[in-house]
Amino acid sequence: MLVNTRNTGILKDYAFDTTSNTFKPALTLASDSHSLSGDYVGTSGVSGMVDQSGTLHVAYWSSANHIVHMAYTYDSSTNILTQVGSTTQVDAAAAPTIPQLLYLHWITL
Repeated sequence: MLVNTRNTGILKDYAFDTTSNTFKPALTLASDSHSLSGDYVGTSGVSGMVDQSGTLHVAYWSSANHIVHMAYTYDSSTNILTQVGSTTQVDAAAAPTIPQLLYLHWITL
C-alpha cells in the first residue's frame, strides 16, 4: 500500500504479508512528496503499479510541483526495495497534481 503522509511530505510503502495477513514495517520511498491539507485520502498524489516482471512503479507529486517516477524490485524475505534505474521527472511544466500510471500489454495470438 502506498501512502502519502499528507502533512509531512513522506511517501511510504507498506508491503502486505499474505502468510501472516499483516502489513510489514513501512519503507520510505521519498521525503519530498507534496504536502496536502484538507480532506484528502492518504494516497492522494501517488499512483503505483506492478508490471509483469514484478517491478513496482511509483509516480508521485513532488514538493517541487512535478510528477516523479521511480521503479523498484522487492525482496519479501528482507522487506527491502531496491531502486531500478534513476528517478525521473515525467512532466515538463509545473502544476500537475494527479499522477497516474497505466500499463498496457499487447498479446499477439
